[in-house]
Formats: sequence, C-alpha cells, structure tokens
Amino acid sequence: MRGRSGSGFGSGRAGVGRDTRRGGGSGVLRETDEQTVGELTVRIDRLICVGFGDCIEVSPEAFEVDDEGIVVFRPGVQGVSPEELIEACESCPVDALTVFDARGIQIVP
Repeated sequence: MRGRSGSGFGSGRAGVGRDTRRGGGSGVLRETDEQTVGELTVRIDRLICVGFGDCIEVSPEAFEVDDEGIVVFRPGVQGVSPEELIEACESCPVDALTVFDARGIQIVP
C-alpha cells in the first residue's frame, strides 16, 4: 500500500500525528492515532473524540477508552473484521473515526 508522503498514511504505524506538549511536562498528546487493519486504515482524531463509547459498544475488541476519556485502539484490533470495524467507526456521533480503503479513499464518515 502506498501512503502519502510524511503523513504516515497507510504505513501501518500507530500513533501518527503531530505531537503537542502539555503544560511544560513530559506528557505527549497525539492529535491523531492511526492503525492499518487488513486493507483498511483507521484514524482516531483525539481532538474531536469526546469518549461517548458508541464505537466500543459495536467493537469492544477494537477500541477502549484511555485514562483521559478518549478512545484508543486495543491490541486486538488486528483481529476485527472489516465490516465490524466500519460499523464501529460509522457509529461515532462526532465523526472522530475516519476509515480509508486500500486505495486511500475515505469511506467513513
């Protein structure tokens, strides 16, 4: 799969995104987190997510809420079917989850 230069898109790497520092401390908040699952690439926009958890209800194997109340990928995300993953991402009421197909075309939202 070819990705967009510099974006990490399609690279299969988690934690893609611009880092922003909080309050002079060592904590790092990534604005986006990305995983490639099969032929799909899923991106979580951490600045949009408000942690409603609708995606977790649909696919608890793919997503969980972190200590900040924001959705993150679970280690088991690789075992989730594409159909379940798409359904989970479609359930996000604030469109914090974006899904791209193997060609890089956005299919959700």
